[in-house]
Amino acid sequence: MSRPIELLEEVSKKMSNLDFSKTIEFKSDDELTRLGKNINNMAQVLKNNIDELNNLNSQMKIELKEKEKLINFEKDF
Repeated sequence: MSRPIELLEEVSKKMSNLDFSKTIEFKSDDELTRLGKNINNMAQVLKNNIDELNNLNSQMKIELKEKEKLINFEKDF
């Protein structure tokens, strides 16, 4: 009984450090299994959101560099 709880603790601790590499896999259909599935779903949503934010951040950096080039061009002109 304690092993599933230890696994839930291990995976949730990794998630708190933004490590989504480990998932929870139980074979039964009890409360701990449902909790594990919910944690897996939450991890996937968080990972997707973080990836999307990182992509948007990269795009914004590129746009900022382009704007800075335009501003410098205008100054030089």
